[in-house]
Amino acid sequence: MAGEMVYCAQLPVGRSWECRLLDAALDDATRHGVALMVWGDPGVGKTTLLDHVARSGHAPVLRARGVRSEAVLPYATLADLLIPLRGHFAALPAVQRGALEGALALSEADSRNAYAVCAAALNVLAAAAETTPLVVLVDDLHWVDQPSQQALLFVARRIGPERIALIMTGRDDTELRRGCDLPALDLTGLCRADCDLLLRRHGVVATPDVLDGLVERTGGNPLALLAWAASIRAGQPTTDRPTGNRPTGNQPTGDQPTGDQPTRDQPTRDQPTRDQPTGNQPTRDQPTSNQPTSNQPTHDRPARARQTPDRPTDKALPPGRQLEHTRPRDIERPRDIERLPERTRVALAVVGVSPSAAVELLEPALAFRGLTAVTAELTAAAREARRRSTYDGAALAWYRAAGLTPLLAQRAELLRNAASDSFLAGGAARAAGWCDEALAEHTDPLLRADIELLRGRIQTWIGHTAAAYDGLVAAAHAVRDVDAGRACSLLGEATLPAAMDARVREAVQRGAEAVALARAAGICATGSTVLHSLALVVDGEVRAGLAGLAAAKPFLDAADPVAEQQLLTLVGQSLLFGERDAQGLRLVTRVIRAARVHAAPAVLPIALAVRSESAY
Repeated sequence: MAGEMVYCAQLPVGRSWECRLLDAALDDATRHGVALMVWGDPGVGKTTLLDHVARSGHAPVLRARGVRSEAVLPYATLADLLIPLRGHFAALPAVQRGALEGALALSEADSRNAYAVCAAALNVLAAAAETTPLVVLVDDLHWVDQPSQQALLFVARRIGPERIALIMTGRDDTELRRGCDLPALDLTGLCRADCDLLLRRHGVVATPDVLDGLVERTGGNPLALLAWAASIRAGQPTTDRPTGNRPTGNQPTGDQPTGDQPTRDQPTRDQPTRDQPTGNQPTRDQPTSNQPTSNQPTHDRPARARQTPDRPTDKALPPGRQLEHTRPRDIERPRDIERLPERTRVALAVVGVSPSAAVELLEPALAFRGLTAVTAELTAAAREARRRSTYDGAALAWYRAAGLTPLLAQRAELLRNAASDSFLAGGAARAAGWCDEALAEHTDPLLRADIELLRGRIQTWIGHTAAAYDGLVAAAHAVRDVDAGRACSLLGEATLPAAMDARVREAVQRGAEAVALARAAGICATGSTVLHSLALVVDGEVRAGLAGLAAAKPFLDAADPVAEQQLLTLVGQSLLFGERDAQGLRLVTRVIRAARVHAAPAVLPIALAVRSESAY
């Protein structure tokens, strides 16, 4: 009955079974504690279910949500929940009260006792539930700061004797789910009948074939459906006769999603500055046809609209341009053209939820402005996300732009950017896959060398050291006679996987080869010199290695602690090996701070381990 149609205005469409389950959990909370996790993709309706619980009136409600920009602030979410209950702090044991108030910035007490903070949180909630059951709702657990996550899961596992219902939502992230050993409710998309009902409630009547296409493209995701409905209303003047699947009259707009914040431009070692890269791995819909247009090279794009024979695509396209499988629908009036930026905004909002739905929304913009303009919109969003250190969002925007561009070279470059930002965001496996995809797209040796450099770095840090070494060395030999600078970078990078694979002599040889090649070509390759010095330290030539690192100090001081976090961490570790404790600790701490501030955790576990070893 999970897909049962619901006509009761008080219940979310298609969620009657889930609402009954939550209502039963709230009833149980009058006798004992209940903890529940609700998992699902963005836009599938997790927050809507929490809204239903909050409106139920079963008990007083405490509510908080994780915020991406606050995920680096310790105990931010826990403070939102517990500060309204501050009147219960006085009854806590002194140690717990001091730790909790210190953690919530209410006093200068020592808050490093994590167990005391967790126990205090449980006791405060239990005290608040003494007289009446208590409902605690936490949305977007994946964006909750780590200390608050720890405290909430601590409470959830010990909630049994208390009259508390703790319900949390999160995106279905494998690592997060592994740590949440709680009863779970998995939300999926709506069935076809519920999709139809949801659209009708928002003033849109879709014809059967259009509805089938929407259900297929969006997977029944309510947010994607509502974004599509909002775009249809925005493009339909209120005095026009309805056409096709559009509503009549002046319909209410309903809820419209807001877009993700679209990084910092990052220089690469020993190379000219380029646009360099770093949830939920996006899926790629298969195109409906492989037939190329006359002016586009053949390649698969993530999503294309279905072609309609009775609507020729060329009458609304700019002169000399024909876009395969794209139809302008009924957007042929100047007033509709003015609304294209709004449609593009809605499409960018839903791009992370459903790639197919986003392309459907972008169709009018594609028809009037062309692929280049829409790709530029996504590229600008990716740059802005990188500038704000929102690397995961930047990666997704780069990837969507790559799916729309018809130019193979540009597509490969955009995929490289996506992989780089995804790697910095901690999505190494996804980044490696995108590198493979980029290499399959293009044959230019220079661009392939740049992609191989990134792929080798990713493979090194996920433990595929042999493959990383072989790929880097082969790429260096392929461009040695064409671009000595790139060859130096590749050979220098190859020292790391060689050393990690216990091939220390080969690491030293590759480093020496990179330095010699740079000297012969008359180019500055300080990064390769640093990597050679690291290989010497590993080989036991500590004095020579430290001398090389000392000579490169200006380069290391100026290095970006996010873009070069791997290199700086290893330099810090080598300085510690060479008993340059203060210098090494300062460098590693710099990397740790930058990784936390800019939400770039790719190397954070290793940097923390190095600092812990130093402290020990």
